[in-house]
Amino acid sequence: MEQRYEEDIKKGVDRNNIITPDVTTYTSVINAWARSREKDAASRAESVLKRMEKASSSSLSAKEKNSKSANFAARPTVLSYNTVLNAWAKSSYPEAADRALSLLKQLEDGKRGVRPDVFTYTSAIDALAKSGTKKSAEKAEEILEKMEALYNETGDDKVRPNVRTYTSVIHALSRGKCDPRRAQSILDRMEQLSAEESSLRPDVVSFNAVINAWGWSDTAHKARRAREIYLRMKELHESGANKDARPDLITCNSILNACAYTTGKIETENDSGWDNENNNDGGAQERAEALDIAVQTLEEFQSVSPKLGRPNHITYGTMIMAITNLMTPTQSSTADNTAKEGSEDKNRENGEDISNDVSCLRTDLAIATFWQCCREGQVSPFVISQLRNVVSEATFCEMLGDAAVPRGNRGHGEATDHKQSESGVEKEHKYCCDMKKLPEEWTTFSRGKKSRPSRKKYSEQVSKR
Repeated sequence: MEQRYEEDIKKGVDRNNIITPDVTTYTSVINAWARSREKDAASRAESVLKRMEKASSSSLSAKEKNSKSANFAARPTVLSYNTVLNAWAKSSYPEAADRALSLLKQLEDGKRGVRPDVFTYTSAIDALAKSGTKKSAEKAEEILEKMEALYNETGDDKVRPNVRTYTSVIHALSRGKCDPRRAQSILDRMEQLSAEESSLRPDVVSFNAVINAWGWSDTAHKARRAREIYLRMKELHESGANKDARPDLITCNSILNACAYTTGKIETENDSGWDNENNNDGGAQERAEALDIAVQTLEEFQSVSPKLGRPNHITYGTMIMAITNLMTPTQSSTADNTAKEGSEDKNRENGEDISNDVSCLRTDLAIATFWQCCREGQVSPFVISQLRNVVSEATFCEMLGDAAVPRGNRGHGEATDHKQSESGVEKEHKYCCDMKKLPEEWTTFSRGKKSRPSRKKYSEQVSKR
């Protein structure tokens, strides 16, 4: 269409008789690229935008503006730019965030005759959030502060941050592994602002993002913090104060993730802020608390299923991971020996007994959770890999039957055949799982699921690693 337009102009055809590609035409093409799954979709979308700028008056010189070839109907609107920014926000290109910021800066300069709005800024923040770095998170906070300042100065609702904007900044902070208190403070600010403007009331996505900020951090007592946010959500929803705060399955999985990666630290406040120190008991008390929270959370969601969502393969896999990580025999033995008094030999004896007891209990709990998962039809490679990390070779083969096959004889969709030892050294297993040989009812609702949760979408729960 562009080529035909140029040819007709050169021939002197009356403009009224020329099919002219206008802003709607170009923006539709940009949108098509933005919605596609091509790797270079964002770059293609931006190239169309540049063609719009070149064809229209927005980027022409004074001489060119007076020429007959200028297509003023193709002048980009803020929607055109926002669509390209949204494409960069979805892109997996390493430079996506930089490209989004560059485009935002061009609009802020005012040279394009278009001013950025809340969707422009939010898309740029989305791109920053996806990059997952501390630097990007800090930039996202800067943009939010700029938006708030612009709104306070001008009163222009077009640049006023909305729920999506605040939530996207929280995502940026959580993915950048920043101090979760920064994400928590934004959530608190949203609740304060919503007292006067209900449209700024945080929703379940906002709350879940903060839970993830705690869960993905190395902050002490993060399982407790995650649980507190969940209880706050329940209170707001059940009281009718915030119907959008209703907990969902992502809430459950996020809490379990926070529990699974609890290491056992305590918080101390000093002149420079907060610091983490190892507990005298090796962190056993905090890990025990995290395990209690994990069990309680899973039971609560199971009791109301499917009202808040049916526990899925991520739920059960993460629960088994929590049991494995939080009931480490060597850690429990160390904690016990620290508390015990008596001879060194007696302490060592007691430690071995307790270590064996904890190991047996840990295995029993993991196996019980796995059988629950089987009954719910939620077994996936992710679940199998977590089970493999906690049970012995013999137990693994006994539980899976014909699906337990020697390494090298695996079928499609096999689970991992490595495990992480308690010393942190990866060990090889002689047997792994052929998912196709599992009983059909075990995998009814988990077929085709990935072996690890995805971090590509904010709407999906993810694990820390």
